[in-house]
Amino acid sequence: GGRPSQRRRSATHDGGVNGLCFSPCGTELLTFGKDDKLRLWDVGGGAYLNVHYEAVANAAPRNVTFASSACSMGCSHAHAYVPCGRQLHVYEWSTGRLRGRLRGHFERINTVTLGKAWAPPNDRLGLFPQPAAPISGGRRGGNG
Repeated sequence: GGRPSQRRRSATHDGGVNGLCFSPCGTELLTFGKDDKLRLWDVGGGAYLNVHYEAVANAAPRNVTFASSACSMGCSHAHAYVPCGRQLHVYEWSTGRLRGRLRGHFERINTVTLGKAWAPPNDRLGLFPQPAAPISGGRRGGNG
């Protein structure tokens, strides 16, 4: 049903998009709109994949950076980590099912980075599920 222009319009965001994230395999793109919707797209053909993501709230006044997890079983088993106010929502990439809410920040989360990284403790910088590697000898770099 419906003309192609109607179908395309129903898949677009109602308002601006302030977040983008590629799937771990690079074949899909997840967009985060000011309309409180996450939309999943096929990168090769540009088609909307019609996946409903639960309980999304885009409270960010500016750009949002979110992340996807790689999985040895392929994109269908990956997860999206999306800032939603002071919580981080974890979604199944291919189904949109909300798998969990990570709470504990006092201010709005704007950025999520996964992997071995380090940043000063500041809610605006993000959440790092994997701790950074310890620095040997208590010093960074340099000789002696």
